[in-house]
Amino acid sequence: MNGVAKAQVGVIRIMCLDPHELMLAGLGMRFGEEPDMEVASLTNDPEQVIGILARERPGVLVTEIEIEGVNMFGLIARIARHHPETRTVVYTARPRSTCAEAAFAAGAIGFFSKSDPPDQLVAGVRAAPYAESRLLGSTIRAALESSDVAPDGAIGSIARLTRREVEVLCLIGRGMSRVEVAATIRRSPKTVDAHRSSIMSKLGFTDRVQLARFAIREGLVSI
Repeated sequence: MNGVAKAQVGVIRIMCLDPHELMLAGLGMRFGEEPDMEVASLTNDPEQVIGILARERPGVLVTEIEIEGVNMFGLIARIARHHPETRTVVYTARPRSTCAEAAFAAGAIGFFSKSDPPDQLVAGVRAAPYAESRLLGSTIRAALESSDVAPDGAIGSIARLTRREVEVLCLIGRGMSRVEVAATIRRSPKTVDAHRSSIMSKLGFTDRVQLARFAIREGLVSI
């Protein structure tokens, strides 16, 4: 269906972020088949995302969270803060309960596995602009329903983190010092200390080494 015809029914403009060109092409083709969807942008570069969002103003961002060397949870939090008109839907090859909780805490509205039937993702993207509660694919829904709270309470408590706390946790997991974290999020080191203390309290940890190990172990950091 051409752009004029789509405009008559109202479309959901979609941006896709994935490190793999073939996946991007596949997503573009799949969403392009839907009469109420339009692909606004496809990119494999996370650094371009904020600029594209400002220019294209898509209603939904569909993104992988396993991108080497990138704090994707921090990016999701930035989008939620500065571009609330764009809803983030995670579409990942490695669906993990903790990653899903972190993504939702950061501001995502949906979480789907690349092993889910494609129609589930399409339905989730269609619902994303209007959803008031989490949108889950069948794989992560089963994982969340069957996962037990870890002995340290982390899986059960990560949903209590704020968007900024998720961002700080991931930066700590990447080995950043308090000064480096402060520079990255453009806040003072004292503010970073306050965030770190709050995170440790919510997750049941006592030092930043435990936080870093947790972030790495649970897949919140791509290294």
